[in-house]
Amino acid sequence: MKRSSTAVSILVILLASMLTSGCLGLAVQREVMESWREPPLVIDKEETFGWEHTFESTGGLEAAEPFEREELIQFDESVSMLVIIFSAQFPWSSQLEEILDN
Repeated sequence: MKRSSTAVSILVILLASMLTSGCLGLAVQREVMESWREPPLVIDKEETFGWEHTFESTGGLEAAEPFEREELIQFDESVSMLVIIFSAQFPWSSQLEEILDN
C-alpha cells in the first residue's frame, strides 16, 4: 500500500513539474496572467473619410480614366480593427434595382 501511494506521489510530482516548465508552463502562466487583467476598454471612434466621384466615359465600353485619392489616417498601438466600406454604383443601377427587386 505504501509503495502505491509513493508511486502515485512521484507520478503527481513528475506530472506537475512537466506541466509547469517549458512551453507548456508558459501557456499556463499566460492564462493565469490573462485572468488577472482588467476587461479591455473599448473606445469606438469613428472617422469617416468620404468623397464622391463620377466617372465619365464617352466611348461606350472603353475604360474611364482612373481615379485616385489618398487620405492620411493616423494609427497608434491602440487600434485593433479597421473597417473599410467601399461602394460603387453604375449609371441607372438604382432604377434597375427597383425593376429587378434586388
